[in-house]
Amino acid sequence: MASAASVSPAAWITTQQAAEALGVTERSIRNMCQESKLGSQVQREKGRKPFRVVNAADVERMIGSHVKPMLVNQEPQIVPLKPRPDTSDFENGARMVATVLKARELPPVKPWLTLDEAAEFSGLPKSWLLDMARKVEGSFGTYQLPRCIEVINVGTEKRASWRFSRAALSR
Repeated sequence: MASAASVSPAAWITTQQAAEALGVTERSIRNMCQESKLGSQVQREKGRKPFRVVNAADVERMIGSHVKPMLVNQEPQIVPLKPRPDTSDFENGARMVATVLKARELPPVKPWLTLDEAAEFSGLPKSWLLDMARKVEGSFGTYQLPRCIEVINVGTEKRASWRFSRAALSR
C-alpha cells in the first residue's frame, strides 16, 4: 500500500462515499477492508478524530462485481442483460431466462417457528404465545390450543423449547 504522502488526496475517499457508491453500509466497507478486498488507511488531522479512507480505484473495481443480498420480502429487480457478441441468440436467450428464474427463487418457508419468529410473524405478544404453550400438558407432541394455535415442545422436560405452526398462525 502506498503512503498518504505519495498518493494524491483524490485517490482516497471516505468510507461513507464508498458505501454510497457500492450501495452497502459503512460496516460492510470496513469488513471489505479487513478482508483486503479494498485498500484503506487511517488518516489523522490535527484537531480531528482519526478516520478511515478507502482507495477510490478499488471501489471503482468493486462497483461491477459487488452484488447486494436480496431481502426476503423484496421484489426481485430484473436488470436487462446485454447480449454477448461472441455467443448465439439462443445462448443469450437461455442465459437471460436462467438469470430471471434465479432472481425469482425464494428461500424455503419454515413450517414451524420459534417463539420469537412466531411473535414477529403473527403480531401476537410473546407472553401470550408462551402462556398458550405452557398450558399444554406433557412434554412432547402436537396439541391444538385456543384460537387455532398449534404448538410442539421440542425441548426436554426441564427446558421447554416451543415451535409454533406457521399454517395455524396464518389462519
